[in-house]
Amino acid sequence: MPKHICEYCNCSFEVTEAELGGFFECPTCHEMCDAPLPPTERSVVTSVYSSGSLPRKESYNPEEQLEAHAHSSQQLSFNEGNRKAENVVSMPITEILFSFNGRIGRAKFWAVYLSTLALFAFFAGVFSVLEDTIGGIGIVVLIPFLWIMIATQVKRWHDLGSTGWMSLINLIPFIGGLLAIFCLGFIKGTPGNNRYGAAV
Repeated sequence: MPKHICEYCNCSFEVTEAELGGFFECPTCHEMCDAPLPPTERSVVTSVYSSGSLPRKESYNPEEQLEAHAHSSQQLSFNEGNRKAENVVSMPITEILFSFNGRIGRAKFWAVYLSTLALFAFFAGVFSVLEDTIGGIGIVVLIPFLWIMIATQVKRWHDLGSTGWMSLINLIPFIGGLLAIFCLGFIKGTPGNNRYGAAV
């Protein structure tokens, strides 16, 4: 009959086969003790863990968990940034200024539109002073500035998902120009790609 040592009083006594692997009362201190497994069952459990059939319980480390979570969050942010970058393309400055194709965002619209408007006003003032000297040549010189302003508006309408013919809204007396500036300068463009291409 196998013997067992009490974990409370360290006394040695015999246990029956039926008590192996369960709980029993120590005859000396009367505490409930945990009897060891029978030899056959201990060998089975040992062989199962040693063969890798059951995973061993891993220790929990809060710092490692936080570090893994932070790494996964950074990876998700990086992947999201890559997906957004795929939907944004660059456009040469010549196309931004003179082309009627494609689309531009609000920032580029304001940068180009205000710069062109300032240069247009400057040269228009100069040509008005020198009108007697240069004659009608000044009007010809101002045409590229008008072209740039129209092309910029067309591409901005494209960014909103609308046709470039919406630029004709400027011809509405009194409110046409203000309405165009409000729509083009303050309304966010369609996300991602639209029928006019990718965002710029």
